[in-house]
Amino acid sequence: SLLLVAAVVLANAVAFAETYTWNGGESGSWTTEANWSPSTGCPGAGDVAVFESDAEITSDFAIGEGTLSITNAASTTLKLNCSISGAGGVRKGGGGALHLYKENTFLGKFESFGIGDGSTVSSPVTIFHPGAFGAQAAEFDQDTSSGHGSWLYVDGSINKDFTISVPVKLSGDQKQKGNLFLRNG
Repeated sequence: SLLLVAAVVLANAVAFAETYTWNGGESGSWTTEANWSPSTGCPGAGDVAVFESDAEITSDFAIGEGTLSITNAASTTLKLNCSISGAGGVRKGGGGALHLYKENTFLGKFESFGIGDGSTVSSPVTIFHPGAFGAQAAEFDQDTSSGHGSWLYVDGSINKDFTISVPVKLSGDQKQKGNLFLRNG
């Protein structure tokens, strides 16, 4: 039956999800397999990319159908100084900062969910380009277990009037999540 086929396809998709940990140093290429552990591939749709220290990705990459989850540890900064394309989306987690420097054209949604103890800013996202969130809506929400939210910063180095090119959903209690900061330089 059609339901059985759908269940088999879903089970296979889940079985192939992989967690990759960055070991490419402070700067490198997303698509170089040796920069990841395990070094059998590179993170893509349905996978989790883990960053345990500061890193800067300098090469463009694409995401297939599905969502790529990016997690970086508290007190770390992941700089995506590259363009992300493809049919998939990006989900940001972990307590570290994410910087998006270039225009991205991925077709899926950008999501950021804060984590933490509620006493510190967690999971901040800073954009340096108005097209940083790709083609769909960007969503900032809170981790339900901690009650702490994600933060969005727009860097002052964007020295012109601009409109973020997708809707941005800032949900929940404004004291803990859904905060927008405009930095002037």
